[in-house]
Amino acid sequence: MYLIGLDFGTTNLKALVYSADGNIVRKASVDTPTHYTPDGFAEFYPDELFERVLSLLTELLSGFPHKQDIKALSFASMAETGVALDRNGKPLAPAIAWFDRRTTGIAETIAAACDVFDIYQTTGMQLSHVPSLCKILWEKKNLPEIHAKTHRWVFLCNYLIFCLTGECVTDPSQACRSMAFDIHAGQWSETICTKMGIDPAIFPPVKETGAPIGYLLPAISKKLGLKKSVQVAAGGHDHLCGALSTGLKEKGVFINSSGTVDSALTLIDESDIDRDMFELGLGCGRFFIPNTYYAMGGIQSAGRSVQWYADHFFPEVNDNISERVACMNSEIADIAEGSGGVLFIPHLRGSIVPHRMPYARGGFLGLREIHSRAHMGRSVYEGLAMEYRLIVNRVEEVMGVDFPDIRCFGGGSQNRSWVQIKADVLNKPIMVYQSQENTCLGAAILAGLGCGIYKSLEDALAQVRYPTETVAPDPGKAAQYEPLYQNVYRPMFKHLREINRLIECSQSH
Repeated sequence: MYLIGLDFGTTNLKALVYSADGNIVRKASVDTPTHYTPDGFAEFYPDELFERVLSLLTELLSGFPHKQDIKALSFASMAETGVALDRNGKPLAPAIAWFDRRTTGIAETIAAACDVFDIYQTTGMQLSHVPSLCKILWEKKNLPEIHAKTHRWVFLCNYLIFCLTGECVTDPSQACRSMAFDIHAGQWSETICTKMGIDPAIFPPVKETGAPIGYLLPAISKKLGLKKSVQVAAGGHDHLCGALSTGLKEKGVFINSSGTVDSALTLIDESDIDRDMFELGLGCGRFFIPNTYYAMGGIQSAGRSVQWYADHFFPEVNDNISERVACMNSEIADIAEGSGGVLFIPHLRGSIVPHRMPYARGGFLGLREIHSRAHMGRSVYEGLAMEYRLIVNRVEEVMGVDFPDIRCFGGGSQNRSWVQIKADVLNKPIMVYQSQENTCLGAAILAGLGCGIYKSLEDALAQVRYPTETVAPDPGKAAQYEPLYQNVYRPMFKHLREINRLIECSQSH
């Protein structure tokens, strides 16, 4: 028996075939097509994405001799991004990317009119430009003719499932990222929707993550050469799916999903969703295990910062990003800890945790004429590690715990230079999961739940294997990073807050 897990990510679309014990049998991937407007806004074209998914599945299954033994599939997906559909299920407009900043003004309007802590207590979401509700309100304000025709507003992965099955539903882990979902009651919040002038009926019904949704449409199953009985199960938010695949089922564990975003996640009690968690800037929601909640935040442009640097500072290397990063890593090997006083600020897409500065900007500080791109390259990893330590330390302070280590998965976990610097800066061992595709594995586990291969999540976690490698901190390097973190990086942002605000104001005029 085999399962398909798909990862609909910001950078890539991936599809993998797994055996029931979590071993990878086949895999395929393709770039996620992102379109940028002349104003610099980022969008996805829903129909194009569905065609890309079909092509990806066709490639994955081409020549696979055991197609008839595939039982189910499911998605792990980026969150917040969604698409407005008309009554016939046709997309009405491009989907606004989760990180797109056109909705900043909408968030400011909400902040001026509402008690944002009340919203947080209901939805678990921090007010910023990111939540889905801000995107819907932007469409209502700027595309009123589109909003008037909107029969359903669905998350992009739910749109893809709708195209595969004809069923339009979502799951709690996606709904939690909307800022319109009551995470305690487990339903769309009529209070918040009414206050925002949104009809809650535009949101799809909610099914539990891993629940069976439906079967592949006959035309789809025929095209892919699969049985009509292949079940499609409700998927989940990509960071949560990856966390699930590490065997996460209890408090006291800190998860690092390292990719485009360097995410921080830990399990909490419902009572932990309080003022302290709000002030920290963490978002909260329902985890896949019943009566279990999570707190999550992260660096929005982590892997993107590495890619940005490699793209712009290594133009002589061909278009393969892996080779550019390899050259970057080779070049920084001779640079000492601290990068000669160069500091990188990893806020290319603003900051929510732990600074709550959506207008924050990235940059290099401390440059002298003696510095080379190698100094700057090492400072990119160090800045990301310093920022991540800020998040970990603040979570530890708020929760009153000391996490002994960090569980790390995702594309960034395979970058040994980055992981080693992160371990040294945090002065904590980092447990790296070797499957390399934990997010897809989490989706496959949900697929297995949907078709009954696994009787429960506990049963699934007992069957799936989790090979790991531990990257230990170097005590000497950790000691060198400590004063840089405590005396420079940690207090730096109280000085940068006003500077960032002034830069933002200067650009808006």
